[in-house]
Amino acid sequence: VGAVPRGGSVSHIAYGDISYAAAAAAAGAAHPGEGMSVGHMPYGGAGRSPYDELPYGAGAAAASAAYPEGATPDSDAFAERKRVAPADDDVKKSAGRRKDRSGSRGGSRRSNGVTFRDGEYNNDEERGGAAANTPGAKSMGGRSPSAKSWSSASTYQPPLKMPPKTQSCSSRFWARFSRFVTCLIPDCLICCKGAPAKQAWREKFAICFVAFMFSLVLVGGIGFIPLAFCQETEGYTWDDIGDRTNGYLSFGQESWTVIHGNVYDLADFGHSAGSLKEYVGRDAGEMFPRTPPGDLPGACLNMESALVNTTIFNEPSCPTLLPPVDNETSANVPLCHDFATGPEGVHSFMGKYRYGILAHSHDSLLKTHTSKPFLIIDRVVYNIAPYLNLLLDDKLNIDPNHPNGYLSENLHKMIVNKYNSDASRVFHVLFEDDEEGAQMALTCLDHLFYVGKMDAVDSPGCRSLNILMYFLICFVAVLLILQLLCSLLYVTRTKRSLSKEMASSQVMIMVPCYNEGYKELGKTIKSVIETDYPDVNKCLFVVCDGVITGHGEDRSTPDTVADTLGYTTGEGDRGYRYSSIGTNGRNRARVYHGVSEKDGRSLKYIVVVKCGTSKERRGNNPRAGNRGKRDSQLILAGMLNRIHHDRKPCELDLAILGALDDLSIPVDDLRYLMTIDADTRVHPDSMAQMVAAMEREPRLLACCGETRVDNKAQSWVTAVQVYEYYSSHHMKKAFESAFGAVTCLPGCFTMYRIKADGDRPLIASDVVYGNYARNDIDSLHEKNLYHLGEDRMLTTLLLQHFEDMKLSFVPEAVCWTIVPHKFKILLSQRRRWINSTFHNMWELLKVHSMCGVCL
Repeated sequence: VGAVPRGGSVSHIAYGDISYAAAAAAAGAAHPGEGMSVGHMPYGGAGRSPYDELPYGAGAAAASAAYPEGATPDSDAFAERKRVAPADDDVKKSAGRRKDRSGSRGGSRRSNGVTFRDGEYNNDEERGGAAANTPGAKSMGGRSPSAKSWSSASTYQPPLKMPPKTQSCSSRFWARFSRFVTCLIPDCLICCKGAPAKQAWREKFAICFVAFMFSLVLVGGIGFIPLAFCQETEGYTWDDIGDRTNGYLSFGQESWTVIHGNVYDLADFGHSAGSLKEYVGRDAGEMFPRTPPGDLPGACLNMESALVNTTIFNEPSCPTLLPPVDNETSANVPLCHDFATGPEGVHSFMGKYRYGILAHSHDSLLKTHTSKPFLIIDRVVYNIAPYLNLLLDDKLNIDPNHPNGYLSENLHKMIVNKYNSDASRVFHVLFEDDEEGAQMALTCLDHLFYVGKMDAVDSPGCRSLNILMYFLICFVAVLLILQLLCSLLYVTRTKRSLSKEMASSQVMIMVPCYNEGYKELGKTIKSVIETDYPDVNKCLFVVCDGVITGHGEDRSTPDTVADTLGYTTGEGDRGYRYSSIGTNGRNRARVYHGVSEKDGRSLKYIVVVKCGTSKERRGNNPRAGNRGKRDSQLILAGMLNRIHHDRKPCELDLAILGALDDLSIPVDDLRYLMTIDADTRVHPDSMAQMVAAMEREPRLLACCGETRVDNKAQSWVTAVQVYEYYSSHHMKKAFESAFGAVTCLPGCFTMYRIKADGDRPLIASDVVYGNYARNDIDSLHEKNLYHLGEDRMLTTLLLQHFEDMKLSFVPEAVCWTIVPHKFKILLSQRRRWINSTFHNMWELLKVHSMCGVCL
C-alpha cells in the first residue's frame, strides 16, 4: 500500500488497526500532488473516509483527525490528534499490516469480496456538484451535507429538546384508579422489584379488571338484561293458540279456547261438546256472562246512570247490551252458561282446565282497535267495547255525556279519553292519594272488561331493548358491508406503471435484525436484490441489534450478514458512539458498507452493528449492544432529523453519512424509507408499486402492502393464520385505507415518505422523532405502547401529528413473512399485539380528525 496511484485502491483500512493518515502519507510520498482513491474505507471495519474527497494534503490532515477512540469533532483529543504527524515507523508498520491483508488490483476496486468497477459511481467533484444542485435542499446551507462539511461546521442549531413528560388528569386518575382496585393487595404481596414495577403490576390488574367489567356488561346486556326487561310469562298469544289447535275440538289433543282473557284446554273437558266446537281456537267469552255492574262496589259506579234500575245492569246475561259492532259475535249467544258468572264462576267451573292467560301485543291490539277498543293499565288489557257501545249517539259517535255511562266519573273520563292506548299514568294520577279506591277500581275493571295481559316481550322496556339490539345489529352489519365494499375496491390489482422519473427516487430499505440465521437473512437480502427497482436508486440499510447468535445457529447475526453481503469483519473494528434508548443511554455501533453483486445484479448496502459499550463487551454480556427495534429505527431517523435541522452530529451519524457519500447517495436525495423484517421476502415489483403509489399521491405519508404467510404448510398453527392475514389486509386495512387512516402499518412491510414537498420533514420531524425517542417510559400504558408495539406506536404518532396526510394500503405490493409455527409462540405474539392494540386505540381516540369507525 506504500504507493497507491490514482485509480488504485487502499482496501479495508480500519481506524482500529491502521492509521489512515499513515497510508495517506505513504501514498502522497510516492505520488506527490495527486489525490488518493480509497476503495472501501471502513467506518468500524469497512467503509470510506468522509475526507477522501479532499486533495492529498488536506485529505491526509483531515483523515488523521478522524475520531480517535473517545474523541468527538470538537473535543481536545480531536484537536490534539490533528496536530500530531504520523511517525515513519508507524507508516511502515501500517503499510506492512495492510499488505498482508489484501493487495490492490488495477482497473477495479475490490474490498472484502465486493468489486467496484471504475466509473461506476461519479467522482467526488461530481457528487459534490450534484448535491449542491439538489432541488429543495435546505439543510447545511442548501446542499446535501457530507461527513466533512457537517463535522467541520462552526456552529450548530440547539439540540432537540425532548418533549417534557407531563402527567395529565387522565394519567393521575388512572394511577389512583389502579391503586383503588388493588387496595386490598399490599406491596409486600406483589412479587416485583421497585415501586415502578409494582405500580405497573397494579395498572395491569386494573386493565384486567376493566376488561372483566366490560365483558360483564356485554354479557349482561345480551344475556341478563333481557331477562329483567323481557320476562317470560304464562301468557299465550293468538298465534300460539292457532299453532296448538286444528280449528276443531279433538279429544286427546290440545284444543284451546279463550274465556275472559284466560286460555283453557278443552281436549279433556268432560262437558257435552255442544257449540264449544265452534269456539276451539277462538274467544268463547260471550258464552259466559260477566259480573253484573250492580254487583260491583258503589265506588266504581255512577248511580245516576239511566241503566241503574234496568235488568241488564243488575242481572247476569249473555246477550250483549247493545248490538255488537263486529259481525263475528251474534247478538244472542246460545247455550249461555249463566251459572258461571264472572271470574269466580268461570274458575269454579273450568279452573282445572286453565292453561294460562291470553297475551296481547301492540300490533294485535291495533289490528282490531276499531271493532274492539282496548285500554291498558299496568300491562293489563281491557276490552271496553261493551261500555263504549252504550255511549254511541245516533251517528254512532261516542258521546262523553251520554246518560248510559254507569261508571264513576274518574273511570268514565279515563275510558272516554284514553281508549286504544296505555292509560297507566293517567290512572295513577287519578288515584294518587286513594290507594284503596285504586284497588277497587281495578277490581271493577277486571270483572267487567278483563281480556288478558300484554306480552312481556312487548313491554316498553323490552321494546326499547329490542330497538337497541336491532340498532347494534344493523350498525355492525352496515360496517361489515362497508368493509366489504371498500375491500372490493382493492380486489382488482392495478398494475401501476413506473415512469423513469419515478424510478429515479432514492429508496432506503431498512432491515432491523436480531437473532435471524442465514436462511432468513439470505432470503430477505436476495429478494431485495431481485426487486425491479433500479439498483442505483436503492440502498439496503441493515441494523444488527447486538451481536446475537440465534437458536440453532453457529454464527452470530452480524457475521451472517457479513457472509451474505460479502464483506469481512474484525475484532478491532471501531465502534462509534451514539445516544441510545434504555437505562444506559449510550451505545456503540460499527458501520460497514459497500456493493454486493449477485447474478448480474448489484445492491448498495450499509450495515450498522450495535456492539455495545466497552464495559458491556468486557463483561462478556451475551446481549451487548442490544437496545431493541425502536432504537434501531431511531438511528436513521435521528440522523435525518439532525441533518435537516443542522444539529450537532454524533459519531455514528458521521460514519453513516460518510458511507452514503462513498456510495454516491446524497442524503438529501433520500425520498422514501422502506422497512422490512429480516424474515420477510418481498415480491420483485413490490418496491416499484409502493413508489408509484407515493409518487401519484403527494399527500400519502406512508403505505403498506399485503403480507402473506410464507410457511403456511409448516403446521396447523401456520395454516390457520393464512385467512386471518388475508382478511386483516383486505377487510380491515382496505376499509381504513378508504378513509386514509390505516391504524397499523406493519414494520415487516411499509414504506414511509421521508419529507414532503417544500422540504417539510415527516418521519424525521421533531414532533415524531422527539416522541418516538422518549426514554422516560415508566407506566404500563407507555410500556405497552413503546415496548410491545413499536410499529403501531409510530403509526399512531403519524396519525396524531400529520392529520393532513394519508396512510394507505397498496394491495399490489406483496411480501411473505414467517409466522409462529407453535401454538405457545402464537399466544405470546398475540398477547403482545392485543396489549399494543388496546393501548394504541386509546391514544387514537384523541385524534379528532380520524373517522371513528376505523377504530
